[in-house]
Amino acid sequence: MKNIPKVFGLIHAKDDWPLLALSISHALMHHVDEVYVLNHASADRSSEGLQHLQGLWKDRIHIFNWYHGQYWQELFINALIMISQASSPDWLYVFDADEFLITKDFRSLKSILSDVDREYSAIRYEVQNWISIEEFDEADLNHYRMLQYRSVANSFIQMYPTVYVDEILNGNLNFFDVPFPSKVILRNNGALWLGVGAHSIRKPLRSHTLAVSSDELKVAHFPLLSRSKLRRKVHHGQRLIQDGFSSTHGWQSQMIYKFSQKNELDEFWRSHTIGSGNDSSRRTLPSFIIENGFLQTIEPTLRFVEKSWNSSMLTVTERDPSTQGLYDSPITFGTIIQSARSLQLMLLERDAAIAERDAAIAERDLVINSSTWRYTAFIRRIFQYTRTYIKRRLQGRS
Repeated sequence: MKNIPKVFGLIHAKDDWPLLALSISHALMHHVDEVYVLNHASADRSSEGLQHLQGLWKDRIHIFNWYHGQYWQELFINALIMISQASSPDWLYVFDADEFLITKDFRSLKSILSDVDREYSAIRYEVQNWISIEEFDEADLNHYRMLQYRSVANSFIQMYPTVYVDEILNGNLNFFDVPFPSKVILRNNGALWLGVGAHSIRKPLRSHTLAVSSDELKVAHFPLLSRSKLRRKVHHGQRLIQDGFSSTHGWQSQMIYKFSQKNELDEFWRSHTIGSGNDSSRRTLPSFIIENGFLQTIEPTLRFVEKSWNSSMLTVTERDPSTQGLYDSPITFGTIIQSARSLQLMLLERDAAIAERDAAIAERDLVINSSTWRYTAFIRRIFQYTRTYIKRRLQGRS
């Protein structure tokens, strides 16, 4: 009989209520044993909602709060990994509030991972973008039952993110034309470090990864779910630019901020949703196919949330995050940040040393393969023989 692995979900959330209630409940109902949540200075009802979630799921959900504004996505999620490892999970699944696993025949992630051979330290799965409706209301659960439009990417030429931004800003590309990069789920093999967005593994350096067919496992991703979420991305993009992040870091949010600066946010929204406003858009519209996979997957979770919350709890309300620090887990998140920073610095130093080594190897290979090196090989052998001869004579005299 196969051993069913212990799987933990990890989520970094900021102003994601009420979507957070759906994504966490969906994960706990179908795919993971426990969820570790970082509530990052949320100004909506996330803190209140998470307390209610903890009352429902008891010790299956662990909440950590970070009230500072700094955005260190990679550092934060790896700090969560370090905390969760104390409970010895077998696998770690990092997800966002706008992501929902879809599996063949509604199979659980735990069951899928039980079939993965020990030689693999991670699995890689496809992330599929889905398109929202123009008048979507996050607090209306029936609106989630209208989400049946899976986008079809039309641009398969790998381009630099800033090129994508320019093409979308100019109306030559739609955001949904760009395929979303795949993600990884990690086996808990000791010291781990996950790259930004869970798209890559930085430690261990050489991880044997199994690519899972999208027929078996994929994620429905809703990057542009509602107008309110779009406005939050504007603020996030502005913060990334102000804090000096590179143009590739969170390029989608930085792009949306640029649309707002051009007073074209409404037009962007109309051209990236399904609704009557599409007819008036001057921009490239998304390609899509109609599917019921998400509807079938999310229905049990919707029914659970409908029974567990009254409608007022699902409303989107902005609050001051500094007034919401009324509760914390036994381990405050700040205590683990320094350890995570130290590990991150070690990885940066390692990467720099590897890059220096690779450059030296490349330079050596260039010299060895040069015609001058080959033509002087005979002379170098003579010098080597001479040095060996002199060394032996000197040793004999002594």
